[in-house]
Amino acid sequence: MKPIENENSRFICVSCKHIEDGELHSTTKMKKKPEKGKGFVEDKDIFADYDSICKSCGHGKAQIIMRAPQVSDEDDPVYLKCGKCGKTEQLARKIS
Repeated sequence: MKPIENENSRFICVSCKHIEDGELHSTTKMKKKPEKGKGFVEDKDIFADYDSICKSCGHGKAQIIMRAPQVSDEDDPVYLKCGKCGKTEQLARKIS
């Protein structure tokens, strides 16, 4: 709840707009959100580190995803997930 302007003993709920009487005991300022700069990653998928060109959007990095096989005598299916648009493509063989 936050205090109503020009009224010291009334408070309003930010989400539901309910008004209540009360006393203000202490105040705390909210910190501002950090600005984008050093330490922030602009890519959508930070795990996309394999060089592969997406057929859909042309992005040059993809994430390698290996899944468990459905039948025990099959190889593990390997997928490439685009780091920008998220489109997934299955590879026919393992990447070594």
